Amino acid sequence: MESANSQTEIDLETAHRMMDRIIKQEKRNIQTKQYSDTKMVQKIKEIIREEADAYAD
Repeated sequence: MESANSQTEIDLETAHRMMDRIIKQEKRNIQTKQYSDTKMVQKIKEIIREEADAYAD
């Protein structure tokens, strides 16, 4: 059983790639107003899921 204080390793390259994708998506949306806030939340969650799935493989 894992301790509640156990640390999770973070792949910095993956984190930077994910942040870049999210920032670019937000920047594009600010300019175009294509997506609502709710839709942007969904898109950001999708990006996180994609990166997490790729990392898990």
